[in-house]
Order: sequence, then structure tokens, then C-alpha cells
Amino acid sequence: MAINDLTFSQMEGMTSLPEQLKLRELSQELRAKVWFVVYAYLKDGIDDSDYNPVFKDNWARIVLWWHVHHEHKFADDFRNVPNERIAEFKAIIANSAYNRVFDLLQFIARHPVCPRDFEKNINQALENSRAAYRIVDKTVVPVTSEEDTVTVVRAFEAMQLPKFAGAKSHLRAAAEALSSGDYPSAVRESIHAVESAARILEPSASTLGPALAALEKSGALHGSMKQAFGALYGYTSDEKGIRHALLDKAEASVDEADALYMFGACSAFLTYLAKRAP
Repeated sequence: MAINDLTFSQMEGMTSLPEQLKLRELSQELRAKVWFVVYAYLKDGIDDSDYNPVFKDNWARIVLWWHVHHEHKFADDFRNVPNERIAEFKAIIANSAYNRVFDLLQFIARHPVCPRDFEKNINQALENSRAAYRIVDKTVVPVTSEEDTVTVVRAFEAMQLPKFAGAKSHLRAAAEALSSGDYPSAVRESIHAVESAARILEPSASTLGPALAALEKSGALHGSMKQAFGALYGYTSDEKGIRHALLDKAEASVDEADALYMFGACSAFLTYLAKRAP
């Protein structure tokens, strides 16, 4: 934390320094800073040229879609009354559990007419409040450090080419599973992302093990790298239920630390593979 971010009391040692937030933890500071960003966008989206202000254009669509497609309420019951919709969104960010707060942020980020700088500005608020989450490629992603953030961002950037669409889809599913606490699925989807990317380099391989061997033989993968990731792949094959979504999933011995590690390791390896893709 930069010294400019500290209060006088913190510099004097009279109050404690703020700590990194844990997964599923939202501080009052985080809620306030996120709302500051969202509120600014909502206010900017109001047409108050008449006696009855309404949301205009893009924000009219976003708040209507939230009403219908997320809250599952009828379209003809929707009221385009900014004060009411602002109060609704504020209540979610100020008082709701972490999952509903991030449901709202991710919904906005994924809407086709979401402002281009929304994700960047929300991430700035999350970073400044030491949140354990970022929005990457319109998806809420758990991170435990800034190094994790860089690794995940690079992986999603590396997966932008159409040929990596499958890998990107699995990586996004891994992030969503991790955020929701489904750790076996997070590990499984992380590995599937790497398998999908590896098959771009070695189309004849059906699973990761043969793909790694073929990549090593062709010179696209260093032997030590193949050995290290092969060991991780072996772990996922051994843990009951991870490799088979419908078999004994509840018995898979995977916790949050396992899932976070695999998500980060697979993200880094995806970037490595993308740089070697033809």
C-alpha cells in the first residue's frame, strides 16, 4: 500500500493498517467505493430534460434487462424511474451478500451496451479496497494477490484468438465455479482449459497427457515443464470425481486452496501454450 493511501492515524500507528480481504468478504470500504463507481454511471445515464426523469439509451436497457433476465420480473411491471432503480441497486451493493453484489457487477459488465470503461473503473475500486476479486473478461475472478491478477489477466488476453474459444470458455467456467465455492468443478474446468489449448498445438491428442508428450517431442515444451504439469494432471486424475463431473463429485477431496492453486497454475500454463501456438 502506498503511503498516500494511509490516513494520518494509520501512519501514526493509532489505527491498524487495512488488510487484504478474504474470499467472500466485503468490507464497508469496498461497498462504498464500488457504489461510488456504479452511482456515477447511473446518474450519468439519466435524461432529466423533462419533468419526469428517466434512464436513457444504454442504461435504460441495462436496468430493464436486470429486471427481466436476472430478477425474472415481468417487463410491463418495470418502472423506468431513476430514483427507484438507484435505490434498488444501492441496497444490493450496500447490504447484500457477496454473491449478489458480484452478480450485479458481472451482469452489468456482460451486458452488450455496458460502458467500455466500466470494468476498468470497477477493478480500480476493488483493487483500492483490497478485494479478493477482479472482473476479467467480463467475469468475476477470485484472486489472492496482485500477482494472481496479472497471471489471470494475461491468460484471458492470450485466449482472445478464435481458435482458443474453447479454452477461454473452460477458464471462465473455472472462475465461476471457484467464485461459487464449487472447488472440484473449478479444478476440472481449469484442466479442461489447458487440454483444449494443448490440442491446438497437438490436434491428435485427446487428453492432456498425450498432448504434453507430443508437445515435448516436437520441441514446443521443455521436458521439466512437461513433467511438472504432468504431475498436476495426475493429481486431478487421482482425486475422485474431479475428472468426471457426474461421478462422485461430492467425494472429491478438493478445497479452496487446491482450486486457487490449480486455477492460477493453469492460467499461467495457458499463456505459455498460447505463445507457442501456430
